[in-house]
Amino acid sequence: NNGSMNLVTLGNGDTVQNLILSGGTNTIFGSGIAGANINNNTITGASLAGISLTNTTGAIGITQNTISNTGTDGILLTNAGAVSVNGGTINGAGGDGIHSSDTNLTATNVNIGGAGTITGDGIEIVNGGSAHTVNLSNNTIKANASGISTVDSGNAGELVLTLDGNTLQSLNAGSKALRVLGGGPNSTIVASMNGGTVIGGANSG
Repeated sequence: NNGSMNLVTLGNGDTVQNLILSGGTNTIFGSGIAGANINNNTITGASLAGISLTNTTGAIGITQNTISNTGTDGILLTNAGAVSVNGGTINGAGGDGIHSSDTNLTATNVNIGGAGTITGDGIEIVNGGSAHTVNLSNNTIKANASGISTVDSGNAGELVLTLDGNTLQSLNAGSKALRVLGGGPNSTIVASMNGGTVIGGANSG
């Protein structure tokens, strides 16, 4: 447990699984790698992100992890190629549950904020101009800000979304359970939004 450096640094094709990992600047960190799998771990106490991936290529799988008590985001993806987050929980994040920039992301069956406050958005998608596809389906999300928030840079067709079967709750006044912001005509395309639930309250909608 060392708060001044990353606890686990990934190499090409690494698998990290069935571990209890606590602390680090980022508990698991990968930059410039090709492919990895992060499965069935308990990840807690990062001073920044629980999992941070930057400028990665190939397929990266993040499956059935329990992530909690992170200083910033539970999972931070920056130009991270193709990432699949399947199952697991994210609780107690000082930033977003999942923050994804310029990444082809699939996140399914993830429970975010059910047992610990997500200070920012449950899932935030930021797209900077190049084409990406994002599938967020069958997740249960409760966050202080938006449940799901997406924004693009305004290029036509740059972000294609699938938003099926999510249960969303926003706790802060003025925040939205689902916020999709396009910067230009047809810049974000919602290919599918089939089913789902918004949980309301005094400050949410």
